[in-house]
Amino acid sequence: MHGRFTALIGLILTLVAVVGCRPETEDVALPPSRQESSVTQAPAEAGAVAVAQAEPATDAAPAMLVNNTDRLQEALASPYGVSAHISGREHPQAPRSTIAMRNAGLGWVRTDFWRSEIQTAPGVWDYSRMDRTVEYAHNAGLQVLPILDYDVPWAKPAHEHLDEWLEYVNRTVTRYKDRISHWEVWNEPNHALFWPDPADPTGYVKLLQATYPAIKAIDPDATVLLAGLSHVPFHWLEPFYEAGGGDFFDVMNVHPYRFPAPPEAGRLYEDLIQLRQLMAKYGDGDKPIWVTEIGWPTHRSPLLEEGGLLVQIVRAGLRTLDPQRQNWTIGVLDPPPDYPLGYRFPEPLVKQMAPGQAMVRNVGFADLAGLDPSQVHALLMPVDEAFPADVFDAMEDYVRRGGNIVFIEGVPLYYTMQKRSDGSGWERKDAPEAFRRRLRIGWEAHWKRAGVPQSTKSLAVPPALADQIRLPEDPVPASRFFTDAALQSGDRMIPLITVDSDTYRGAVAAVYDLDSDLTGGVIVSSFFARPGIAEEELGRLVPRVYLTCFQAGVEKVFWYEFESNRDNPYSMNAHYGLTGPEHHATPAYVALQTLTRLRPAGSQAVKVEYRNGAVFQAAWVRPDGQHVWALWKPGPAGEAEIAFEGQIQRARDHLGRDVAVSATDDGAATVRLSDSVLYLEGPTAVRVGP
Repeated sequence: MHGRFTALIGLILTLVAVVGCRPETEDVALPPSRQESSVTQAPAEAGAVAVAQAEPATDAAPAMLVNNTDRLQEALASPYGVSAHISGREHPQAPRSTIAMRNAGLGWVRTDFWRSEIQTAPGVWDYSRMDRTVEYAHNAGLQVLPILDYDVPWAKPAHEHLDEWLEYVNRTVTRYKDRISHWEVWNEPNHALFWPDPADPTGYVKLLQATYPAIKAIDPDATVLLAGLSHVPFHWLEPFYEAGGGDFFDVMNVHPYRFPAPPEAGRLYEDLIQLRQLMAKYGDGDKPIWVTEIGWPTHRSPLLEEGGLLVQIVRAGLRTLDPQRQNWTIGVLDPPPDYPLGYRFPEPLVKQMAPGQAMVRNVGFADLAGLDPSQVHALLMPVDEAFPADVFDAMEDYVRRGGNIVFIEGVPLYYTMQKRSDGSGWERKDAPEAFRRRLRIGWEAHWKRAGVPQSTKSLAVPPALADQIRLPEDPVPASRFFTDAALQSGDRMIPLITVDSDTYRGAVAAVYDLDSDLTGGVIVSSFFARPGIAEEELGRLVPRVYLTCFQAGVEKVFWYEFESNRDNPYSMNAHYGLTGPEHHATPAYVALQTLTRLRPAGSQAVKVEYRNGAVFQAAWVRPDGQHVWALWKPGPAGEAEIAFEGQIQRARDHLGRDVAVSATDDGAATVRLSDSVLYLEGPTAVRVGP
């Protein structure tokens, strides 16, 4: 174990020396910094242009400082991409980031072309940041996939102000048509953060119907991508197609996040195959599928440590609901093995949540019906905004009879988890507001009501609870807030942590003490505390995710994201990167680099069947004619017998380290299979097991 860790550290340190340097094949010049602003004002008369500063007007095409034609053509064919914010918060380090991306073997970078950054006021256009973004990427030999997004305050929503929206589209596509060939229209219109009515696709169809011909009129050869859809929303895509959306995009585009489940247990392959089947149903079976976001976070939230803030919140909430009780039995919802839930509460942590002595009891889905509140005093729900829809009635009945439920993260009951009709796993869907109202939970966020903070770290604990809840020294951000809007006569809401503001009142953690038709209580906290996975595990996941997508027929896969800034220990979003701060190479970066070298662009895929759902394998032929096989086995590692044809010239693990394989002359070998991909170079055929 120690030897493997030492070898890994050595490899990583070697790569750190490479990351941020020049690519191996040629020198890359970085563009000089330009003034931040090159702004054109709305002309007073047709054809008139006023320039704010004495530098080239932004209506002029951006210069590309390095002739990278061959490399960019090579990148165009690459199946490897990354979704990064190099036009936004990561822009200062974009020159180094793009080179590090190319060194990893990536061909594409996806980034926002924010309308609000480009059109800063009506008639005011500033492309300076986007110009530099394109230059950095192209100088590193990367293709850019821009996202055309979002609203501006004076013309929202975009689909109801199409003239203004199309002016942004026309200006932007015209400006970059000689440098950018692919355009993504919006991001996740089926998510409330990005679209006003995420359940109804008709508004997005209206936007797409106007945008698609506008782009084609400027560049007939341009490729238009559907907005990257949150997860794989079959329930959204059906009405999207019924509304005529299928005629107005060239590439299907999804974000099939599986966290906290790994790709195999999360049925990534199966969902992508089902997506192809749905597309074929509407005559789109031949269109490419791209995955422009997928990833797993690697943070460990201090909120869920022993004595952490969430432990304090639950303990204070239970004491508020039942101040006299000294002995608690806390039930922990224990889903079945196929339920895509990653984090399991350790028993010592659960016991800390009780205000007195505590016993811990696992409660299965089947146990919820008739669960006795006198035997299980509080039920701790998983760290997730999703819940199993089929057991909601039993949960509500438990609260009706005096039981207490604890929702420890985000907006409770925000998503439902439902068994697929064929029994093959679980599907996540948006949950109706009615579920929350039935438990008296009211909530709001900035996308629901004007005046609500987008995010705040200014929080306070009511004086009566100051001895029970201590806010961390490092402020914890909050972006969802609880209200009393769903209460009925006899119910009350008791804030545990509030927003410390003179302009907005809301609770970040609260107790719903119920005395209406429900007689129990609900404890809620909107902090995001879901623990991520270890960096070493992410390294093992990366090639499995890419290969699974490729096996399902996906043309290009973009990891989210490139750099973990890690500036917020409480946020998953700060810990999704392939690299650490300052482009420190991680196992995930090394694993991706290994994959792109062993399966470069132009590799010929070979269809290989899964075997018994236990061993997974992929195979391809590289452009140089070399056959390569990838084998892995989620779950317990073990020895396996393989039969092969040809010769095993080299065996490597997911980090590119050589692996010893004991092979016989008659084409048999013993290999160790685990969740770390094993690459075999040379054999023309491989069969696992008898």
